[in-house]
Amino acid sequence: MANNGLEQTIKGRLQEGNVRFEKGEYCSAISFYTEAYEDPLYKKLSKILQCEILLNLIKSNYRLNRLAEARKYFGEALNLINNSHDESLRPQKAYFYAVKGNIYLKEEKYEKAISRLNQAMEFSGLNVPKIFISQVLGDKAQAYIATYDYEHAEITLIASLRKQLQGLKSSSDISNNFHDDFSENQRPEDEKLEQLVRHLESGLNYSSLKTLEMALLYETIGSIFYLHTLYKEAVSCYKKSEDIKSKLFEFKTNYHRLACIEYLSKAYFAYAEFDPKQLDLAIKYNKIWRSIITNTKVDDKVLIVKLTIIQGELYLKKDGNNASHSYFDRAKKIVEKSNIESSNKNVAMSNIYYGYAMIDFEEKKYKTAVKKLLLSMNLAEQEFKGIDTIFIADIKDKIATVYRQQGQIHLAKQTYQEAIKFRKDICDKYDLDFAQSYYSKERLEKCRRIYNKDLPNDKPQLKIFKMTNKACLEKAKTYEKIAEIYKFLENNELSISYYNKALDEYANLNVTDEKKTQEIHEQINSMRGELSVSNRNDTSNISTRPRILSLSDNEKDSLSMDIDLHQPTYSSH
Repeated sequence: MANNGLEQTIKGRLQEGNVRFEKGEYCSAISFYTEAYEDPLYKKLSKILQCEILLNLIKSNYRLNRLAEARKYFGEALNLINNSHDESLRPQKAYFYAVKGNIYLKEEKYEKAISRLNQAMEFSGLNVPKIFISQVLGDKAQAYIATYDYEHAEITLIASLRKQLQGLKSSSDISNNFHDDFSENQRPEDEKLEQLVRHLESGLNYSSLKTLEMALLYETIGSIFYLHTLYKEAVSCYKKSEDIKSKLFEFKTNYHRLACIEYLSKAYFAYAEFDPKQLDLAIKYNKIWRSIITNTKVDDKVLIVKLTIIQGELYLKKDGNNASHSYFDRAKKIVEKSNIESSNKNVAMSNIYYGYAMIDFEEKKYKTAVKKLLLSMNLAEQEFKGIDTIFIADIKDKIATVYRQQGQIHLAKQTYQEAIKFRKDICDKYDLDFAQSYYSKERLEKCRRIYNKDLPNDKPQLKIFKMTNKACLEKAKTYEKIAEIYKFLENNELSISYYNKALDEYANLNVTDEKKTQEIHEQINSMRGELSVSNRNDTSNISTRPRILSLSDNEKDSLSMDIDLHQPTYSSH
């Protein structure tokens, strides 16, 4: 055991490192932690203190995206604990597995992330703060969201909410009613969540409202709203958390504040799809997120590229083609100059070319738009797997739209048909809603499964409890879009079917859009008239061609082969 004076010196370095870590000065923090780690007396320190030094080295390197270094210290920490029979080290193991789970999250190895986070939960006991458990469950939920498993994400968030409410209950700050409303096998209704938020604001004393525990509780509630696609309510909760954290932590670069900025950036991005007025806030929080990553010297080029592309997409939605183009240019330069692994590079370049193509499309430069879309699709086909392949269908649709604008009607029809078949195959394979698969990529509904086969029988499937007016309007417009595509393909029956679905959604709106419903009825009546004429013509043609009913088998086979040879073939362009 190190003597008391020298141990205090090492503890002093550890504390200095912790001060830097809280500020987001991770490089400086590592310097202090490394001094403690490399001290000749390090091996003589208590196992608890050695674990603390290793844990902080892992966390700091993880924050800087120095994952190889973080893994190295993780291995050493695990050996230290496994070679000791000291039960007091059990909570340390929970902390190490939690960070390891986050490393896997960063590497997009989601199954391994969930496994390690589960291990963190197993090793957490009475000596582990409840705030740690809620953070682990929140990280686990993010892993499920990343794999489009929204049901398990919600189950995990409900478990987190329940534990957080237990903490408040034990502090006599909240009644038992709300804890009972979020029992293990009960799906929380949106109205109950809204009541809970109001109760928290009115029923707790001021000091309870301004704690990190409360900030994390608001984030958990916000994330459940986010899963229910109630983005406005999600943003409101995340803002409450941001307000608390800004008072608790002076520096914006603090990792607690960064987590909230990340939540707000994603929520505003989705919210802006419903309400364009939110675009400025989506742009603001994306910029803050990116600047924090840059200012803390995080070596995560993949994340920086993603955030830069998103900024370009946001400005494009705001009709700022010049600003949008400059962000896509920045992202492209980072990709070209950085040593990013090829799969991440291809995904990034696919998104960048798609962004360029959208700018060209807006500027009616259809020839160059098609070229860039084909480049985007080629790269996407190389890298997109599983549910992500639905984004290839979006590219195909956009190519068809550009061909149509160019007046290349035959090619446009071919490509639309190919896109529809491709989209339907993916939706059937992964149980996705065909109409919602047309939604923009920032919307969770796009990749929400209708039925999750992996969900335990005692867990209900995730559903939307409250379809907002804007959500109904969005779905109505999507049905109209699909109906219009089928009309262009001269498939009047399917077109009428989707127009009727659009009418059903418009009927759910608080205020009926009489003009829009009248337009759709006129479209339907027009196509029904065309179908009626077509059916009469078909009957007339059959009566003037009686011989076709008496063809020999050989003649039928010959005719069938001749027809097949003249069917349009669909290339992948």
